[in-house]
Amino acid sequence: MVASAGSVPPLTFYATDDKTVIGVETDIAHLVADVLGLRVRAHAVDWANIFVGLDSGKYDVGFSNITVTEERKEKYDFATYRLDTISFEAKKGRGWKVKGPKDVAGRVIGVSSGTNQEKLLVDWSKQNVKAGREATDIKYFQNTSDYYLALGSGRIDAYLGPHPVAAHHALSTGKTEVIGSFSGRATGSRARSPRPRRRTTAW
Repeated sequence: MVASAGSVPPLTFYATDDKTVIGVETDIAHLVADVLGLRVRAHAVDWANIFVGLDSGKYDVGFSNITVTEERKEKYDFATYRLDTISFEAKKGRGWKVKGPKDVAGRVIGVSSGTNQEKLLVDWSKQNVKAGREATDIKYFQNTSDYYLALGSGRIDAYLGPHPVAAHHALSTGKTEVIGSFSGRATGSRARSPRPRRRTTAW
């Protein structure tokens, strides 16, 4: 049983029948299953529910944009398969680039809750306030369609998410662009005291 985050092309999304889960991460799951002699049953769920399902034993593995952090390694086994890069996506032609914390001071930025992208924004906002700059106004979204609607209407200045998703959307629509990319691993949470781990895996 494989869990992956909702409709976020090209990583995971639904085919034209609106029920078959396809995408890069689904393809990788099938390749791994073929090698192991297993059969994939793919489920696209909200980001938070991947971990709920892994913890409860409902899902055997999570194939998604899951950054490897010390905190997560206390509970899950990982096998990495691509570079963990996160990117800011904004409307095209604004002439705005994000190179560090000061570039998001006073900006309205969308992000998904519970992600390393959120941690990066929160940390940067604190750095800005400490330096006497404006805090970042962080808005939370769980669905791709919701944050792209907010981006298109101007309710947010940019969205911070997985680079493949931002790059794919920018290329396919021609209306947005990637304005800054960073390593997801660099935003990892601090390790806590070790706890017994379930033998679950996040890919």
